[in-house]
Amino acid sequence: MQQNTCDSDGIQYIFGYFATRSDDDMPRWCFPRHRFQFANPNTRSPMGQFITSNWFGREAPIGEKREYLVVGIRGNFSYNNITCLVNGALMSRGHNRLTELERNQGIVKKEYFVIPGGVTRTLYENTTIGHTTLNNISNNMTLTLSIRSLENSLLVSLPSFEIIPSNESELEI
Repeated sequence: MQQNTCDSDGIQYIFGYFATRSDDDMPRWCFPRHRFQFANPNTRSPMGQFITSNWFGREAPIGEKREYLVVGIRGNFSYNNITCLVNGALMSRGHNRLTELERNQGIVKKEYFVIPGGVTRTLYENTTIGHTTLNNISNNMTLTLSIRSLENSLLVSLPSFEIIPSNESELEI
């Protein structure tokens, strides 16, 4: 079976997480070197997923905000270039805004998601194994993450996303 790593418009989607000082030396965006696999490459409502927890799995300290990105890129790209571009645009952190340089390098979407610090505590206290679904700022994309409570943290893995059509008529083919 052939893997679909781009939608019918040629957009590939990658996943990013913000590594805080407690995770790393410098706070920055990090991108696992895997593209989302498409369950439905229909550009009106594409759905993509990481198919193994080996692609992404990170412990989230309890009480700390966790931030994630889904980045859509048209054409070929370098993970190193994308990482440098997005980290160079930290002023747009917390927003979906693209810089001119990001657009020039083929980035067509940059969707931001957050798990507030208080929610990590609630998830930890109320979930042994499960998932949580986040909406982006525009409410036109969801990001679902598998979660598992560990001794003093949450293990977050297996991201998947779905673009939500703005109205039902967009689903017609």
